[in-house]
Amino acid sequence: MRLCNCVNILEVSFLLDYFYSDKTLIAAWKGCSESDRNNQFSAFKVRTTLDERDGFTEKKRMEHYQLLCSLGAHASFQGFELLRPIAGGDARCGPYFADRALDATLSELAKVGVGAAGNFTMFFDPRGVPDLETKLHFMEAQSAWFEKFFGRPLDVGQIGKMRELLGLAASTSR
Repeated sequence: MRLCNCVNILEVSFLLDYFYSDKTLIAAWKGCSESDRNNQFSAFKVRTTLDERDGFTEKKRMEHYQLLCSLGAHASFQGFELLRPIAGGDARCGPYFADRALDATLSELAKVGVGAAGNFTMFFDPRGVPDLETKLHFMEAQSAWFEKFFGRPLDVGQIGKMRELLGLAASTSR
């Protein structure tokens, strides 16, 4: 897995979150020309809109995106460092095993994957109690993961709402 693939997953994750905010945008995205798509749904526009929606002013989405771009998606001096199996050593094309590259890649893939999975699951409406239980367990695990690695849980209000919904569904299915 190359870090540029992480950029692709991150961009799709942001786009899914953007579409979930306004599902009419899906049809617009599907039906527009390539140039319109690049203007209306650029990575910058999507990130900026999500930050405004969420009240984020720190530009963390942009920082993460730019980090992944400089490390693997776009040619940069910083990215070429990943061609060195040993820090400061000679650069060479792989395959080779380098713990530092593997750790960085897996770490970024985990960050991007956990967020992407959460955005992806928003598009599936639960059909019954088992689906609600699964969604709740996922949300709890995702929140615990975020707390462990980022020092804060996800929006626990959403988990509370899911618990209420599950309780209601369980009581009516008896």
